[in-house]
Amino acid sequence: MSIYTKKVHLYSFFCKPFSIFDVYIIVVSENKKHIEFELVERAQAGDGKAFEELVKMHDRRVFDLAYSMLGNLADAQDVYQETFLRAWKSIASFRFQSSFLTWLLKITFNQSLTMRKKIKLHSFLSLSNSAPDSNEFVHLQISDTTNADKHLNSEETLQQINSA
Repeated sequence: MSIYTKKVHLYSFFCKPFSIFDVYIIVVSENKKHIEFELVERAQAGDGKAFEELVKMHDRRVFDLAYSMLGNLADAQDVYQETFLRAWKSIASFRFQSSFLTWLLKITFNQSLTMRKKIKLHSFLSLSNSAPDSNEFVHLQISDTTNADKHLNSEETLQQINSA
């Protein structure tokens, strides 16, 4: 909510002759786009409090997008923090071609994609680091129920069972 004063002329029809009074009224603006526009302009001028208000306005949407893309609380919090850090550093480049929220969510989306790539790369590297040395052998046994039934019903297996 934005509150500011405005000077207006008030015409009095109750006084003879008609009088004009200068009155200062308090205007309460509920127009969110107008408020956002003002806050962005102030933040571009270096006003940290204005940027803090922008964060309060949009923090939930940023976190929700990050969490929906990553599915991990810690990763979503990292993206949330990185998003607002990048937004603050590059707010001067915001050109008002879209809403601030749209711009912020685009940063969040890109940061989430970067995080997903890092996670995928980390899991790949951790798997490749756990691979055995060249001198070791890994034996994997894959069970398939159809092959297990065939093996169990084979004559050779039946003979081994009978001889035991």
